[in-house]
Amino acid sequence: MKKNTLKILFVIFTQLPGFLSAQTVSSDGKVEYSGFSDTIEQSPVTKEYIDSVFNYISAKDELIDFEDCNICKSRAHIIAGVIENKFPAVNTGKVWLIADCKRKSKAAEYRYRKNVYLETAGKCRSWGYHVAPLVITPTDTFVIDPATQKKAVMINDWAQNLIADNGRAYLIIKQSRYFIFPDDANDMYEDEKLNWLDDEEPTTDEHYSKAIDEVVRAQNGFIEPWMMRNHARKLEQLINNRQ
Repeated sequence: MKKNTLKILFVIFTQLPGFLSAQTVSSDGKVEYSGFSDTIEQSPVTKEYIDSVFNYISAKDELIDFEDCNICKSRAHIIAGVIENKFPAVNTGKVWLIADCKRKSKAAEYRYRKNVYLETAGKCRSWGYHVAPLVITPTDTFVIDPATQKKAVMINDWAQNLIADNGRAYLIIKQSRYFIFPDDANDMYEDEKLNWLDDEEPTTDEHYSKAIDEVVRAQNGFIEPWMMRNHARKLEQLINNRQ
């Protein structure tokens, strides 16, 4: 019954690119699908094509770094940029999975409950959120996330794999231009804000400068400045499909 319900939810997502007009919760109560998701244009490609995209991205580990647990927003931004430039037939979006306890609207509820965060088995724990690029095809919605998956996976499987047994999360799909979600002074996601552009802190990274800087600093630490500049240059070339 659980699998059938999740499949029905997925069909709703693919048939209505603007997604749902109201919040929808998975049958096990672990995933709440946002009614504020953006419209993402379908990509007229096959699963085999998506697999080739995933394989291309996963082979760039040396530059993008899929092992670091703390740079998912920058990694997702760079991957989306690479896909959009290297594979013009593919339209990307981003899927954000936010631990229920990180939602501003749930702050009062979690005063009396234990916070349960996202995690990926054997690797990263206590994530307040995770984000990765996605692609909607005529048949399925796939997430491309080599940091947590060994292949392109369907959106519901991706979400379920990141939620602890006793946890819950909020899933929202946005255009790929968004770099970070709007949050308040306590770093809580403003889940009742419809327009992410209407925020004091910029939520986009048009030229990938913030994303590249975070990945370079996370991977290289305190090394010679020329090596950091060289890494940044290679990431820029990768995004612009000049490698």
